[in-house]
Amino acid sequence: MNFLYPIYLWGLLLVAIPILVHLFNFRKFKRIGFTNVHFLKEIQLQNSSQQKLRNRLILCARILTLIALVLVFARPYFNQTNTDSYHNHVISVFLDNSQSMDMPGAEGILLNEAKRKAKEIAAAYQLNDQFQLLTNDFTGESQQLLSYDEFLEAVDKVKISSVSRDLTSVIARQKNVFYGKDNEQKLLYIISDFQKSFVGDKAIRVDASIQLRFVKIKANKLPNIAIDSVWFTSPIHTPGANEQLVVKVTNYSSEDVQNVPMKLVIDKEQKAVASISLAADESKLDTLNFTRLSSGWKKGQLVLNDNPVVFDNCFYFSFEVKSNLLLSAVVGNVATDYINTVFQTDNFFQLKLFPEQNINYAVLNNSSVVIINELKTLSTGLAQQLKKYVEQGGTLLFFPSFDADLVTYRDFLQSLSVDYPEQIVNEETTIQTLHLKDPIFNDMFEYLPQKAEMPVTKKYFTFSNQTQTRKQNLLELPQHKTFFARYTHQKGTIYMAAIPLNDEVSNFAKHAIFLPLMYRIALLSMNGYPLYYQIGGTNRLETVHCSAAPDQTLKIIKDASDGGER
Repeated sequence: MNFLYPIYLWGLLLVAIPILVHLFNFRKFKRIGFTNVHFLKEIQLQNSSQQKLRNRLILCARILTLIALVLVFARPYFNQTNTDSYHNHVISVFLDNSQSMDMPGAEGILLNEAKRKAKEIAAAYQLNDQFQLLTNDFTGESQQLLSYDEFLEAVDKVKISSVSRDLTSVIARQKNVFYGKDNEQKLLYIISDFQKSFVGDKAIRVDASIQLRFVKIKANKLPNIAIDSVWFTSPIHTPGANEQLVVKVTNYSSEDVQNVPMKLVIDKEQKAVASISLAADESKLDTLNFTRLSSGWKKGQLVLNDNPVVFDNCFYFSFEVKSNLLLSAVVGNVATDYINTVFQTDNFFQLKLFPEQNINYAVLNNSSVVIINELKTLSTGLAQQLKKYVEQGGTLLFFPSFDADLVTYRDFLQSLSVDYPEQIVNEETTIQTLHLKDPIFNDMFEYLPQKAEMPVTKKYFTFSNQTQTRKQNLLELPQHKTFFARYTHQKGTIYMAAIPLNDEVSNFAKHAIFLPLMYRIALLSMNGYPLYYQIGGTNRLETVHCSAAPDQTLKIIKDASDGGER
């Protein structure tokens, strides 16, 4: 048997108190005279024997009660019954040093209390046992086994870290130190405040040969508010434009808070201030307005003045302010170029027009959107460039021609897993369905009349029905026939229309829905990088495409990058 807190065993000395009370009975007796005690003598002897037995039982009960209380505080535990077959012990101790461990507890800061627990655990084993100290940092040194003195020295050096792990990855990391230790007793200790993000919802699996023990450090209940999430009301950010940032703040305590200051800092410059009041367990939204942004990547920081819990007072995010959006259009011999008419009205959109005989592929590859409008044929070179462009994350907008070589269309679109035009239907029809729940139509209409006038077409293409396509119809003709659809292929997006942009065919290019639809496609083509990532989980970071040599390594470092663009 071992004890987690052996110092409490000194409490066994308290057993002497009931023993002394039993030996020295200080109760005073009062003598009462009787004329004749002959008939009371037998009863007196019988009561005296019962009294002695009862006193001894009370003494035993008091002693056992005190011993039980002492053992409760000392917390005894038993090792496995086969521990004698092991030569030594290998003990892995995870010491949680995440930012939540900087909160005050019953015995001071939680991290300091956790350090004391780690030292007490090590003291319960022999000097020749080996120890591992693991923290959230997962450093290379943590994979080494330490002696008792080295372990105590390493515990003293542990500091609060911004890195956070989950319980499953911690246990997996701890188990690595046991490889080749078949003749040693293996034990895992987890010392943490066990936040929800740390515990997770995955099942814990540990080998039967490994003992797993949890030591919870409990923080004091303190009033605390934190920023839950942020988002912009507009998907694009341009220099000098008015920006609106929506902030969701949550009160995680059972007490009301009043007028907590909050400020917004962009690139170390204060942009907005506010104050917020929250009831217990309430969440509230607040909107911060600011302007005067220059182009480029911006680092944002929201700061709350909330004491005494300060580790979650700062919320970091980043976003890009673009001065313009580059688009390319490859056009055939069309009488009216509606593409140019749409995008020349806003200086934010920089449209480059190329005839099919003279295409600048360098500009095309750097464009956010490439538009194909009424090409009669697709050359092999153009088809290869467009396929590569889409697979690397580009957006392709395709308007077919009724005079096209459909074989070249089919070969190209099949390579992208997109339905291709098969035949022309010569009948006048009206668009019947708009899939308004699709994100492309978000906030496009304040309201839509029940009998709204929809675009009309005199003829249109029908499409193949490939089983491997990832398709979403946006505008449909009767009988669920495709008029305008979106496909995805690898990292890219393809928008396919059933008609060319031609007055003689359809009024789609002049309809009120055409301009906002083109704008939304262009805006959605911008790389939608998240404003922030949450620590403690697996995050996938996507960057712009960059070329690297086979022996070149890309590294992410603070405030910059090495080996590629940011």
